[in-house]
Amino acid sequence: MIDPRYNENNEAMKYEFFRQLEHCGINGKDPKTEKTVVQYINAIHEFEIATKFQDFKKYTPDSAIAFKNHLSEKKSKKTGDHISKSLYVSYTKHVKEFFEWLAAEDKKYSHITKKEISFFNANKNDKNTALATSHQESHPIEDILATVRKMPESNDLERRNKAMVSLCLLTTPRIAALQTARVGSIKYFSEYEIWVFDQNPKWVETKRRSHIVSCFIGQSQDIINNVLSWLEYLKSKGFKDSDYLFPKIESTFASDGTHLFELAKDKIASDSWIRAHVFKKAFEANGLKYLKVHPFRHSLARAVKKEPNAVELMIALAENDGHKNQMAVLVSSYGGDYLAVRSKLMKTFDLEKTSEKLT
Repeated sequence: MIDPRYNENNEAMKYEFFRQLEHCGINGKDPKTEKTVVQYINAIHEFEIATKFQDFKKYTPDSAIAFKNHLSEKKSKKTGDHISKSLYVSYTKHVKEFFEWLAAEDKKYSHITKKEISFFNANKNDKNTALATSHQESHPIEDILATVRKMPESNDLERRNKAMVSLCLLTTPRIAALQTARVGSIKYFSEYEIWVFDQNPKWVETKRRSHIVSCFIGQSQDIINNVLSWLEYLKSKGFKDSDYLFPKIESTFASDGTHLFELAKDKIASDSWIRAHVFKKAFEANGLKYLKVHPFRHSLARAVKKEPNAVELMIALAENDGHKNQMAVLVSSYGGDYLAVRSKLMKTFDLEKTSEKLT
């Protein structure tokens, strides 16, 4: 009996599409990341479910309509609610790209016209809903500072976690960047008299593999020292520049029952573990609601708006976060050194005074 969840005729084309998508790109675009390829795999699988795994050669506009109806009724296994409009729009776009590729790639599918493929288009309301964003909650900077200062540091595990949250406040990187940060990523730029988190994509997992140099923000020396003392501790234990800055720590027990922590040189398994066991735990211990780590950026951006030089600071903060802006290009194009400008601005953005202004 043929498994209705599988169509052998479709598999070869799917395999070739995913291979090209990952290794050479389609439609003149760059190759996709493994994570993005998985999104295409999931989208096409949902299309096959909606069309009862019919042969791709039998595609008609009704197939696209059935797919969109299927997505409209689909519910998230996690929440029980209908899937988001952003996922709906993303899936229809991915499958549309797949059929455009099919029609152009193989003569067996050339009978499928552009007009027929256009039935995958989402309507304007769905697109607008998908793009809509809600207000992002964020803690005042004083609450983040208080949370960091309240974190214990009696053993390697606690010191590592405190250093991690400190670096997140000082440079607001993505969690994946924290997870993959190396000992050599923390550098002192003597010409600018500032510490930086040098997110080199050869070592650190950054968005779109951009090279991001994030200056430490403010001059809260105890927060900075949380990072620097951890850095020196690792070096004293023989860690090299290429070793992970926030490595996995094994938990064991001595023969007398004493709890021991042993440094490993492996990276922490997942960014979700970091969110749940480092950040969530730290904020809840301070009696605060846990918010996603990305809002550290929202906290700083909202504080910056209250500064007299808000525009300059926002430009510098954006560059510090890895968002390239035209001001930086303009300054460097005329022989200037925008990193010098940015480092100065980041040092003068006083986290402590900002906290006082918000109270």
